[in-house]
Amino acid sequence: MSDTFAPISASTTDNYTVLVTAVPNLMTVMVFGNKSKTLITKFDVTSDDAMAFEEGVADIFDGKCQAIILHIFNFKPVGYAHVMKFAYELRVKFADNKIYSYFYSGQSLFTSGLLISAKIKSTKNDVLLVVRVKNDKLSIVEYLFTDLGYKQIREDLIEKADDEPALDLREKILKETKPKHIVVYGESAELPIMKKLKKNVFSNEKIHRLDKSILKESIVQTMKIAKYVRDRTIIKYHIIPKCAKDFAVYVENRDEPIFTAKAGEPLPVFKEEYAFRDPFDMEVCGFDEVTMEKRLIYTYLVSKEECQNRHRSKLLFFVDGESFPVVRNFPMIVDIIQELPDKLDYALSKKIPVITFCDNYTVICAVKKGEENYSFLDGWNGMFFKSSKNLIRYFLAIYARNM
Repeated sequence: MSDTFAPISASTTDNYTVLVTAVPNLMTVMVFGNKSKTLITKFDVTSDDAMAFEEGVADIFDGKCQAIILHIFNFKPVGYAHVMKFAYELRVKFADNKIYSYFYSGQSLFTSGLLISAKIKSTKNDVLLVVRVKNDKLSIVEYLFTDLGYKQIREDLIEKADDEPALDLREKILKETKPKHIVVYGESAELPIMKKLKKNVFSNEKIHRLDKSILKESIVQTMKIAKYVRDRTIIKYHIIPKCAKDFAVYVENRDEPIFTAKAGEPLPVFKEEYAFRDPFDMEVCGFDEVTMEKRLIYTYLVSKEECQNRHRSKLLFFVDGESFPVVRNFPMIVDIIQELPDKLDYALSKKIPVITFCDNYTVICAVKKGEENYSFLDGWNGMFFKSSKNLIRYFLAIYARNM
């Protein structure tokens, strides 16, 4: 039982949805009632209490929790080498307790909220343009509505927008695109640049102008976003996030990573490489955006025994839609080796033993006593061979037995 955090069940008997946000040293947990549509309770988790929160998930949240929405990748939890390690542990705890969850990154969660407040309705291949105003700068992000949600296809920044003639500003924002929806957000609708966008730049278009008053709609936004968290086919307001952090995968005795993913890359990220069948561990690391210090998230272990029944290894690196990096080492069977006995039967009339060298190991094919066709020698691990350095030792042992 968590002594640090009270169970949500102590505050309500209603089903509830949870929104978790964070700054570097503080995580804020807000609980909304699904029926009451009100804030039930709210509490903070300091960096020092992060481990107590993670370990207390089963006690804090019960079966009435409908979904947990998290935006925490800038949090710096004490006791974890990297925030992704903390996020991994939370994700496992949520899954173990059958709690739906989703980890958002970047501006994806905020932008989903904008679409909800603007009541945007899109069909496949519609283009959405989101313009965010900050002082005299405009951030422009263009999205394409797909089967998985809104995919970012362009991002631009316009500085000193106040000084730009309306026609030039329009051309820089649109870039010859014809968006189905245009959403403009600024702190206040009364800002000169907000009025300029409406009256002069987009005078012929219907635009959705939003300001900070929409922050009052956070409960409604959270409830609608939770529908996607529970059912990934409900993509009406889903913004596909981008990679939250820089990641790299290292193997022993190598300074350069075999895989990398950069913050801001479109998700998911998928890469593959091929390697000898030798056993080696892979370290999945994240980086601190300030110091760029390599920090271990987890190590993927492969034993010597696992690598015996394969010819080579296929290494996969995947960063999923929630920015969680995954590596795997899969066995590969090489067709040309597997088919070697049949090819030798066809090519050689004189059935002499054949030794084939491949990478750092060998395979031996011969016609066994009482048989007519080639096969792999069982004493040499059959089709999966042994290291080449053992070849002379193997034949010396056979010679000794036959003396």
